[in-house]
Amino acid sequence: MLDVLDVLYVIVRTNYITLVQFDNDANGYVQLSVNDSLERLFPNRFRGRSYTIAWFEEEPLAVRRDNKIIGVDVDMLNIIAKHQNIDLHDMSDQTLQGSKRFFDLATLRTIDKSDDWVHATALYFPNSYTWCVAVPRFYLLDLSGQLFRPFALDLWLLVLVMAGAHAAYGKLLYPCLQRHHPAMGRLLNPQLKLLFRFLHFMMLETYIAMLTQQLEFSHLPLFPKTLQEFSRSSIPLLAMAMDLADIVHHIPRHAHQTVAWNRSLSYDPEQFAILVQCDIFERNIEQYTAMLGKRVHNTLFYLIPEPMLETPLVCLHKKDSRVHTLQRYIDRLKEAGVWQYLISKWTYRPHSPQYSSQIEDPLERKQLYLTLTHLIPVYMIWTQPRSIDIYTPTGFWMKHKISSTPKAPLARDSSVPKTELANHSITYHSAKEMSRSMHQH
Repeated sequence: MLDVLDVLYVIVRTNYITLVQFDNDANGYVQLSVNDSLERLFPNRFRGRSYTIAWFEEEPLAVRRDNKIIGVDVDMLNIIAKHQNIDLHDMSDQTLQGSKRFFDLATLRTIDKSDDWVHATALYFPNSYTWCVAVPRFYLLDLSGQLFRPFALDLWLLVLVMAGAHAAYGKLLYPCLQRHHPAMGRLLNPQLKLLFRFLHFMMLETYIAMLTQQLEFSHLPLFPKTLQEFSRSSIPLLAMAMDLADIVHHIPRHAHQTVAWNRSLSYDPEQFAILVQCDIFERNIEQYTAMLGKRVHNTLFYLIPEPMLETPLVCLHKKDSRVHTLQRYIDRLKEAGVWQYLISKWTYRPHSPQYSSQIEDPLERKQLYLTLTHLIPVYMIWTQPRSIDIYTPTGFWMKHKISSTPKAPLARDSSVPKTELANHSITYHSAKEMSRSMHQH
């Protein structure tokens, strides 16, 4: 009788047949007639009944907070109960802790794990457990690399080009100008020196500023940040559930790293990577490490975001349980998007950042380097006024050289050069007068 939910008693007598079944509360009997319909004889006993719910504390499915049981399963069962007119009573004071016993929701029976589950009915849920690897954080003091980190490779190449250009100008070009074109050398030398000093000032100040900003990044992270890096490391992986250890042993690239948990031994959590649930890593890692023998804060572990494996969420029931009705409801909740809403509602979101510093994040780490493109606006602002200043003395030097060239004696009968000189003088004086008048206005 413990394995049966609905019973229809047929009492055969000599001249008639009596049909009897339980009432809705299963406390009394109701007599039926052979002329009743099939719906009356075999009703949907899932509706209108009173059920007692036993729950296992497992976040985010069911968890106790402020003397109330909340979670995904609680909301799901409340939706089904409201639709089916079911009264639910939880066993808050008789919560079953651990995984040594199962509870059949249909027959309200607690069953030992050692029972034969070959003839069982599985209730599948849409969500699954995702398991990630939490690795301990360890760093390397990198002082020499910190000196080169402020600039990217292209900017260091620019520094070398500038240093080479400055050396070539001082050792080769300037002496050549002094010998062959002294006037041009005297005009260009201040401009080029000013340009080199400006670039030297910008590079030096930028380097010191970036170096000061990155003083906190002297410790270089050495722990793996992806599963591929973890598989190449020598960090052992501790699977605290025996069934998970068997699954990981069948993953070729992680089989050599997997270590089964021995409850009789103590472990140093900072020497092992731990297989944990991805969604509740921050809340469970301290509990896991305490079970290993040393409680460690979650900030000392780094959670590799890529899941290592997924396991389905399944509830096993006896063959005669009304699991198919629950399964239809769960499937409909999934199709309507309600199940995904419940998962997102109760799934724990980490409060602490995934990376403790910018140097640990591969994307943020690129921003620590100053590249050539960051200094392009500075070059544009510098080159616009400097190009005008360099062009003006050069033109003045060329005009001055032409005007200071020794004049050849003019021929007595030649009038063209005199006319050109006169025109040049008139043009010069007229331009001077025009500029003076404009200045006065």
